[in-house]
Order: sequence, then structure tokens, then C-alpha cells
Amino acid sequence: MRNLPDLLRAAAKSLPPLTDASFATAFDTFVPHARIILIGDNTHGTSEFYRARAEITKRLIEQHGFNIVAVEADWPDARRVDRFVRRRRPRGTHGSFSGDGVAFHRFPTWMWRNTEVDEFISWLRGWNEGREYDMRAGFFGLDLYSMNASIWMFETLG
Repeated sequence: MRNLPDLLRAAAKSLPPLTDASFATAFDTFVPHARIILIGDNTHGTSEFYRARAEITKRLIEQHGFNIVAVEADWPDARRVDRFVRRRRPRGTHGSFSGDGVAFHRFPTWMWRNTEVDEFISWLRGWNEGREYDMRAGFFGLDLYSMNASIWMFETLG
């Protein structure tokens, strides 16, 4: 019987470099069997993880029809980003994400207000341009760090 490290080595597949155009295609094998794909990382703020997740997510959206990006982020902030990427006008006094730091202002820059996330958000907005609203990919936060703001946004904006 082989030990766990040997089993892992036998099952593991090398990925092409992140800069290789075929990087995200390595994940196509998961798609036929999944309606939901969870992409995690080992750290917050590591550029390579953010870039890898963005490339994989773009592939899932472009080639396989996925349309929800759910992130470990505060719901109201992600809601602002969602309104921006799905090209909906800002509501209330909370504005929208426009690269001006309105969304995720309570978080460290390296966590959500970084170049990699900004580039992905810009890409997602571009992807949604010209698509029917129901066909646009959304951006949603799963966390409720700011309970009062989350309740206010849910009750006021729906």
C-alpha cells in the first residue's frame, strides 16, 4: 500500500505557468460534473492567487456559462461592485464601485482594493456590456461584517 504523499503525487497534475494562455483550460475537466465550483486560496493578498482565480473564473464565465462570482467579502461592498459590473445605476447614498475606493474601504488595500481585483472587476464589467441583464455575470459577497449596513441595504435596496 502506498503512503499519502505517493498517492497525492500520482494524482497531481502540473499546471502550466499562470502567464500561459492555456492555464485556465486545465480546470475544464471539472465543469461537466459541477454546477458550483469553489476556488479558494491559501492567503489573502497574494497576487498569484488573485490572478489565478481571475483567469479560472474568466474561463468558467466565457466558456462554460457560469454567471455568479461569490467571494469571501462583505455583502454591502460586493453589492456595490455587482451594481457596477452589471451596469446598474447606483442606488441610495452608497454609490457604486468605480475604482475610487468606495467599495471595500474598510479592508486593507491588499485584500480587495488591489490591482488584480480591479482588473478582474473591469473585465467583468466589459464582459457584461451589451448582454441582456439576466445574462450578465454578478459579483456577490458571502460575509456580513457590517450587519447594520447589510440589513439596511437588504431592506432598502432588496
